[in-house]
Amino acid sequence: MKPPWRGRSPFHILGLLLVIVLINLLFLFRKSGLPLQKNKQIRLLIGIVTRWDTIERRHLIRHLYPLSLQNQSEYRPFPDVVRTIFVICEPKSETAKSVLQWESDVFGDLMILNGVEENMNEGKTYSFFKALHDWDILDQDGGWTHVGKVDDDTWYLVSKSMVLTS
Repeated sequence: MKPPWRGRSPFHILGLLLVIVLINLLFLFRKSGLPLQKNKQIRLLIGIVTRWDTIERRHLIRHLYPLSLQNQSEYRPFPDVVRTIFVICEPKSETAKSVLQWESDVFGDLMILNGVEENMNEGKTYSFFKALHDWDILDQDGGWTHVGKVDDDTWYLVSKSMVLTS
């Protein structure tokens, strides 16, 4: 019988260890009585990584994410702020540029990473977090207490994460 960690990449093991450490730290803070900002407003900025040609998916997300927050008041009585932005690499064609310009003018929720080519696993996430810092986005709109990144094919349970972070 081979050990369960055999055949796993080091990143799987490192990720599991990181989760265990974070859970232990959370338990330690709760046990020690240190304040965990119990009654503070949570300000969550979600970057949704997408491609320029998935405009239908972006429209669906724009309409459904606010609906998922309507029942939030039963979990937390505080007026939390959740904002979604769509992270897109620099478009190459004129068609893509015009579509994104129109969408940006109408909705104002696009973040175009200039100088980053469209890719799946070549640093788009890193470029997103770096741009947040470089463009001082983290201090805009009153500042953000939490920042997350999801792909456009992932549904993020916003109201549940508000309960967990409170």
